[in-house]
Amino acid sequence: YNLTDDDPAVETVRTCKMQVLDLPDERAISGIKTAYFIPLVHRNRVLAVAATGSATEDREEHERRMEAIQPLFDQAAIAIEHARLYANSKKHSEQLAESNQHLTSEITERTIAQEALVEHNRLLGGMNEVTKAISGSLALNQVLDNLAPQIVKVGGFRSLCVTLVDEKTHSAEIV
Repeated sequence: YNLTDDDPAVETVRTCKMQVLDLPDERAISGIKTAYFIPLVHRNRVLAVAATGSATEDREEHERRMEAIQPLFDQAAIAIEHARLYANSKKHSEQLAESNQHLTSEITERTIAQEALVEHNRLLGGMNEVTKAISGSLALNQVLDNLAPQIVKVGGFRSLCVTLVDEKTHSAEIV
């Protein structure tokens, strides 16, 4: 329904009052000649409209029964409100879970990138130390003495063995 329509259910929503409509014979269905549109109200808001009907001769009895079960209509309105609140809460919870998952993934990606950057910077710093150590002397023994400990440190190795190759004699020597 559009809440601007001229309709008994819409009128019930607008007025927050039960609408009773006597049906012409051609609209009567299964002996129902009177239609009732009951607002289901919670906190002064119409949340739904219940519709029922009766034979015209049963109108007083039908209205008396509807009045007697008014607490049931009130409970129905509360149940509708709770269901809507639950649906909204569930929707927001799902949105928060999705946002949380997205943020967790982003944090993980940034942490990995930061760790890689720290490792890269550590290696660059170590390579700089190796460069300083090996360029400080032109004596082969001193270069080798400085080279191995620096590479072990930078590479995170437990040890390092250097074998010198002599191209003239086609031999190699562990130093």
